[in-house]
Amino acid sequence: MTHPKFNMYPEHPVAKVSALVGAILVPLTIAEAIATHGEQKGKTDKASVLTVPRKGEFSNFIVPGYHADGSVIADNMDRHLEHLGTTHYAIHPEKGFSIESIKEEWLKAREKDGHQPARIYAMSMGALLLAKLLSDEEFRHEFGEIEMIALDGGLSGRQDLGYISKLGALAGAILPATFSSGLLYKLVMGHEVKGSIDHDPDVTAEEVEEHLKSSADTLFSAAHKQLLFMIRNNARDMPLIKAGSEIETIRYRTPLRDNVVKPDSAIEGFSEAYQQPIEKWTETQVAFGHAIGPEWPKGVSDILQNTNRDKYRISTRELAAKAIKRHNEQP
Repeated sequence: MTHPKFNMYPEHPVAKVSALVGAILVPLTIAEAIATHGEQKGKTDKASVLTVPRKGEFSNFIVPGYHADGSVIADNMDRHLEHLGTTHYAIHPEKGFSIESIKEEWLKAREKDGHQPARIYAMSMGALLLAKLLSDEEFRHEFGEIEMIALDGGLSGRQDLGYISKLGALAGAILPATFSSGLLYKLVMGHEVKGSIDHDPDVTAEEVEEHLKSSADTLFSAAHKQLLFMIRNNARDMPLIKAGSEIETIRYRTPLRDNVVKPDSAIEGFSEAYQQPIEKWTETQVAFGHAIGPEWPKGVSDILQNTNRDKYRISTRELAAKAIKRHNEQP
């Protein structure tokens, strides 16, 4: 039953406040929806692959990481990788994150290169994306032979993230993908663009700036879905043992200090998932960074071709269980 006082006083303060809040929020919500739609208009939720055909024994895939623009990476890196043969540059969807679209475009790229043995260089989140794709046996069969994979700051799951990076990823995943959250995201990412980043002398400062700016300009609707993908997926939980038995070599590239991912945790995760030892290549000339391929492209060539090994600190990490088993089998 309605309390009599509320009948006596129709202009009760709670009613006034509720009406005022409603009067403000409804137009704001509508405006937010319109602005969000306008920002995403014309953007595609389809992935793509930029292919540069060349003569060579192998087909090379370059897979970008979180909020990275594969087309800009292709523009800046390709001149450093011409000698590798046909090179494919994966480009994430401009909005959303469709795994099915990514599979479809990668398979189209394989038709273009005649299914040559593939070498795949996957950066940051790209390593987890690669694991997700390879856990699909049908996709793996259609994709064809993979001679090796190189993981640059690769993420095997959210447990590999440093404390600050993990908090940032969780916060970003919780936020709704709206126009306002996109402005906040760009503000934060724009701040990260400022300052100097070490790079190979053959890479120009303008190329580094373009790469960072293109990352900052990624729509939050795309970045948000990528964050959800990273948080919800873990290579350890994927059926990758068969894929690991089919891939000849797995390597992991890292600077002296990765400021986003914990390399040893990631290597352990991938080694456990693929059930294969992983060779760790440490860039001694790079003090710190993350997914350093665009700024240090010579290392991309080296790790894919297994050249200039003396320039890197190289060690092999393998599953303790395998090492114990091998030790016990010795006479």
